[in-house]
Amino acid sequence: MCGIAALVGKSNRFDLDTSIREMTDLVAHRGPDDGGHFREGNVALGHRRLAIIDLSSAGRQPFHSCDGRFVISYNGEVYNYIELREELQKEGTIFETATDTEVVLCAYQRWGSACLSRFNGMWGLVIFDREENRIFVARDRFGVKPVYYTANDDVVAIGSEIKQLLPFVDSRQVNQAMIVEFLQTGVAERLDETFFAAVKKLPAGHYAEIDCRSGAMSIERYYCLEKAAAERRAQAIDVDSFESLLTSAVALRLRADTEVGTCLSGGIDSSTVAALASRQYRSMTQGKAFSAITAVSTDPANSEFEFAQSVVEHADLAWFRTTPSYEDFQACLDDVIRIQEEPFSSPSVVMQYFVMKAARDAEIPVLLDGQGGDETLLGYETYAIPYLLSLVYSGWIMSFVEQAKLLRTNNSKMTLGTFFRYGINNALPGLRRRWYARRHDYLAYRGHGNRWLERVARGGADPRLYQTADILETNLPALLRYEDKNSMAFAIESRLPFLDYRLVETAIAMPTELKIRDGWLKWILRTVASRHLPEEIAWRKRKIGFEAPDSQWLTCLQDTMETEVMSSDAIAALVDSRRLARRYPDLDRLSHWRLFVLSRWADAFSVRM
Repeated sequence: MCGIAALVGKSNRFDLDTSIREMTDLVAHRGPDDGGHFREGNVALGHRRLAIIDLSSAGRQPFHSCDGRFVISYNGEVYNYIELREELQKEGTIFETATDTEVVLCAYQRWGSACLSRFNGMWGLVIFDREENRIFVARDRFGVKPVYYTANDDVVAIGSEIKQLLPFVDSRQVNQAMIVEFLQTGVAERLDETFFAAVKKLPAGHYAEIDCRSGAMSIERYYCLEKAAAERRAQAIDVDSFESLLTSAVALRLRADTEVGTCLSGGIDSSTVAALASRQYRSMTQGKAFSAITAVSTDPANSEFEFAQSVVEHADLAWFRTTPSYEDFQACLDDVIRIQEEPFSSPSVVMQYFVMKAARDAEIPVLLDGQGGDETLLGYETYAIPYLLSLVYSGWIMSFVEQAKLLRTNNSKMTLGTFFRYGINNALPGLRRRWYARRHDYLAYRGHGNRWLERVARGGADPRLYQTADILETNLPALLRYEDKNSMAFAIESRLPFLDYRLVETAIAMPTELKIRDGWLKWILRTVASRHLPEEIAWRKRKIGFEAPDSQWLTCLQDTMETEVMSSDAIAALVDSRRLARRYPDLDRLSHWRLFVLSRWADAFSVRM
């Protein structure tokens, strides 16, 4: 896991040698083990290395191909590099290192952009073709690793973090449409936009090519989840085959020349990953205990300590715990805002920061995580609504009644009020849009509608469409951004078995009845988990999710939030101040939080509203 930087100069305004070094230095935290630079003509590449595979200096980047034609700066891991290496060797490729970086570069030499479809992993990469004077930029299928860019008349700049690009931006103007959507709904991510109007993201599953002579950039989509999942629907899928696939995904992500551990919340996703990984890790390391990191909430209402403890004892894990206090939260908040680079919707992001800090303190540079399990296997309560609506629209009224009762029985949060609220949200997005607009009518800028609500509406009564939107657009991208920034702030490589592309495609392709059955969300995962975990973990009825002690922290922060929001120049530029003053007492705490974190973010990055 690393930090990348690239520049294509289009004028003489910037000194490329100085600029690429400054860009690279800004992400030294992402790669504390090594760094390097390359400059040729109007092209410059930079790299910071976190050594995970082949720890020798042979893995130093920017990395050159054997013939010198190609130069790569690469962030991520391609877990199936061993198998790809063997395939390339059979075709005559000679390797000089044991790195996955060389495999990635040789794969591009051999197959061009088609190499991306062969990779199983996460990546943000830049490859300079010195002969063609062209740059190839690519991001993994689901956007686990970031690639940001900005382009103007002087330069095309590419980096792993936004802060690398801000020196090349003439004006730090805010993206007003994103601000409005964030304040109204909490949605903090868009496919190719950021909160900075001039900074863009390469969308997940896309690659770009840059003509270094002109600076012209073209972007192409190389991966379509819907199409890939459709091609898997003919395959027989059952509990055994799913367990085998998840076990394989975990095994690939245990490949490292350093210690590997896992995040453990106590929920079914992280618990299943921990149990499967523990067994495999002991086998690989002659009995060494697998390590788990848990952030414990001080609020009994959302603490999962007892569940995590049960998993630790059952899987015989080495357990590291951190219990952040309000004082800890308050002390690190500004650091987290700078690390995240964009506003975030809840204090749970700060809780994750403490997990990564604990991992660094324990000297565990690689962590597995259960991120993506809910989106791929229908784990959120919201998924029950399109499932139930699909039964109604298919004419299975009795099944609808029976499944609704079972969902209420097996999910503690699934009340009649939940059904009604989520049902209205799905069936009548226009009504929800008007509600948001009315509740937040203090905003001076109303934007161009809510893209998030439009995407939710597309899911309607189709669970497959609904979860695909969550994976690609509405929910998962923000969670991946939070995890990347928090983990890399402490030079931790976070690996996500549930986002193995084979598993995601299989999960989308499998019948809904394998994901929701007898009132159980994530039924197929629960069945697999019951083979490796205690019943009280596998068949928990009360889902908590990864949460901070929000009620405690935000209660303590309440006066500070109101004072800062009401005195903020940034907020004043966005709102009707008198109307906000009237509305503020009636807004919920997370709405207060969003206004507050937006204010602090604008100050931290000198953003123009």
